[in-house]
Amino acid sequence: MIKERIIKGLCTIGFMLAVISLKAQNKITAFSLENRNAKQYEKAEWRIDVTADFDNPYLQEDISMDMELKSPSGKQLVLPCYYESGTNKKSTWKARFMAQEKGKYTYTFHLKKNEKLAFSTATKTFNITGSKNK
Repeated sequence: MIKERIIKGLCTIGFMLAVISLKAQNKITAFSLENRNAKQYEKAEWRIDVTADFDNPYLQEDISMDMELKSPSGKQLVLPCYYESGTNKKSTWKARFMAQEKGKYTYTFHLKKNEKLAFSTATKTFNITGSKNK
């Protein structure tokens, strides 16, 4: 009787740890703006490091990532990110954006697994200065 309870308890703990470990795998581990001095009408590019289980990074139903931006004037934008390289455990994704407004932007990344939100980053900011281009 005691032996059965111990075995049952260990099985329950093992199952809970497995579920927690699976959930922990689907996350954005780091992200950075690669060209910190981005200007208006010039490319700004982010590198996003992801730890997630997926079969096909090109199949949005399996895994996808969006960058949600808010412009200085308050306009909301959703920018799809793209898979660049890596494995189905650790991968690198990219986001590219060309700002049409000068000023302070806010952004956050949203990772979806099986079309459900799996992870979101904290909101960050970046500044866009004027450019001679247009």
